[in-house]
Parts: sequence; C-alpha cells; structure tokens
Amino acid sequence: MGILLDTSVILYLLKYPDRINSSAIKAIELSDGFYVSTVSLWEIAIKTKAGKLKTTLPIAAIPELIGAQKISIKSSHADSYLHVELPHKDPFDTMLIAQCIAEGLQLMTTNRTLLDSQYSTIDARV
Repeated sequence: MGILLDTSVILYLLKYPDRINSSAIKAIELSDGFYVSTVSLWEIAIKTKAGKLKTTLPIAAIPELIGAQKISIKSSHADSYLHVELPHKDPFDTMLIAQCIAEGLQLMTTNRTLLDSQYSTIDARV
C-alpha cells in the first residue's frame, strides 16, 4: 500500500529524521510508494509566509529531496473531502484524509487527532 506523508512527517524527514520512529521508516521503505501532497507544500508555504516556519529550501523541491512522489489535488479528492469527518476543522488534514481515501493510501502522521480517527493511519511518533 502507498503512504501519504502528513506535513509534520515531511518536515521531520527534512530536518529531524530522529523524530520519526523506526517502524514508520520501515513502512516507508516497504511501501508501494510514498507521496507528498501539494496540500502539504501549500501548508508549508503558508506557515513560512506567516513566520511560523523557517525554510530556505525551494518548497517545490521538497518531494524530490526526501525521495517522494508528488500528488496533486484532483476533483475526486474534492468529492471525498465532503465525506471526511474529523473532530477538528483543519482543511489541510481533511484534504489529506480525502486524498488517502480517493487514492487508497494510508496517512503517516504524528497528529494524535488523525491517529485516533476512523481513518487508516500510520503512527510516526517516537
């Protein structure tokens, strides 16, 4: 099965890979492919512009830097988005889950809310 990386996992892989547990790293290695969503790239850009995140990397280069494939938003993802039920209203998390549903992927995350949800996730926390 393929894996979609949550934004936190992407950032940890770039700067703090020791914050990802060994089981999660093994899951990436054994997966049918791992992906970075344009949703996460957009979130990184928004947080960088707002001063909440500092990066000197070209954001568009991030998938390649970690060896991931990029997945863009498709209309089928928007349809799936309508049916995602999360206890919080974060549109980035909701779209990442929607992409996983539409593409048959698992979401790798450190976000407890997503890990405790009904959706297929992989816990990357140390």
